[in-house]
Amino acid sequence: MEEKDKLTSIQQYFRQNSILIAIFCILQFFIIVIVIFLVSQLNKEESRVPSLTIANFASSIKNLPSESVEPIQIALYNVVNQNNNNIVDDMDVVIRENSYVNQYFERQKIHYVNLIVDIPTLEQSFQIFHEWPEKNDYANQYYMINRATMAMCVTPEDTIYHNSTCEDAYWNNGQRAIAAEFIKYFTFDYFNAYAKEYELYKTIYISPIHYDHDENEKESFIEKTKDAIKSLGISPEIFDYHVLEEDEIDYFIPVE
Repeated sequence: MEEKDKLTSIQQYFRQNSILIAIFCILQFFIIVIVIFLVSQLNKEESRVPSLTIANFASSIKNLPSESVEPIQIALYNVVNQNNNNIVDDMDVVIRENSYVNQYFERQKIHYVNLIVDIPTLEQSFQIFHEWPEKNDYANQYYMINRATMAMCVTPEDTIYHNSTCEDAYWNNGQRAIAAEFIKYFTFDYFNAYAKEYELYKTIYISPIHYDHDENEKESFIEKTKDAIKSLGISPEIFDYHVLEEDEIDYFIPVE
């Protein structure tokens, strides 16, 4: 009988205080939701990869996919951070006028961009290279994610802040590596061009298809190779050039 009375009193308590209990449960629910939101925001802030915003990105680059913006600005932050102790988010970072170069290699279905950014606050400039596959086909055999975005020091001839010094993750050799990779994508009529990684890509080797060319023709091969490198937004003068003689024949197979 006592147990029945206790059960009845409990039921009466809940009936009398149902509104208060409902309010309490709702408050508990909202508190849990708020806590989860705050924790997720904190984790998001902690996991955010630092980057530098390029002020004139949208107005200077028209054909870049939106998903390419973040990796470019992250790579820029990394090279700037390597060269400076204190970086602030509101630094004036702009793409240098007429420095933007883009190429599309139809056979490989790879897009290529190269540009220079200037940071007047730091009196420093950096070169950025980025590539992406057509239709975001990341299974494309020519797309190399490890080199998809590279930010590096500019060459001396592109330096406008002459008292600045610069170091990058590529031992100031990144532009040679880029040109050496993409020179293989160009189709030349009578020769192939390539560079050797173990030589740090310092020399572009030109391998004629036939070996009955005179000196003027060989010089024209070099000039065509330089024009191709220049079209990548890279100075051809950072390389040495060597046209192979017949006894130096290299069994080089061009990229298809």
